[in-house]
Amino acid sequence: MIHQRTKDLILYFSYYLTKFLYPYYVMKYLDSANLYLHLGSGSNIISGFINIDVNPLRKGILYYDIRNKLPFKAGSVRFVFASNVFEHFYPDEIFEIFRNIYQNLESDGIIRIVVPDLEKAVDAYKEKKYSFFGAFPRSYKSIGGRFSNFIFCDAQHRITYDFSYLQELLMISGFNSENIMKMEFGISNLPQEIYNKIKPFEVNFANTDLFIEVRK
Repeated sequence: MIHQRTKDLILYFSYYLTKFLYPYYVMKYLDSANLYLHLGSGSNIISGFINIDVNPLRKGILYYDIRNKLPFKAGSVRFVFASNVFEHFYPDEIFEIFRNIYQNLESDGIIRIVVPDLEKAVDAYKEKKYSFFGAFPRSYKSIGGRFSNFIFCDAQHRITYDFSYLQELLMISGFNSENIMKMEFGISNLPQEIYNKIKPFEVNFANTDLFIEVRK
């Protein structure tokens, strides 16, 4: 696994490179509408979606750093899916990302968010549920080590969320509190044909993560 110090260096250049290329992306998607975005896709390509990631070597993705203004026309995005992405940013970056998503979503557009659940992790730590915590990116025997491994992920995670915190950040970014809904794995207000496409990328986090859907 690449150390976070190396990733930080790569991300530094990705931020400015994609910022420089922003006019190109704007022209590319200027007339687009009803878009479906998959943020931080990695190699998990979803058909019919624009899969976005900062690894320029991956095929089938849009190489872009979402800390920059999203390269789409305001109100042109129908749906955004982001699984295990938003914990990798600093709080000030999250504010900008959420504001950009809000601006890009069309009226009644939806974002589905999946992040490691702080509340579930704290409960598992207090109850000493060793099985709750995996061995990635490091393997520990102690409950403290496993908890730290889950929360910080070898310094890859910059922020952790429970529902109330994520709700607050979304509200600050413009979303209405009444439209921020806590969900569960397998439960969604999305059309079934859309949710069936993203469901396989949630299954590994069914018992550990927080699932939220937000309607603009």
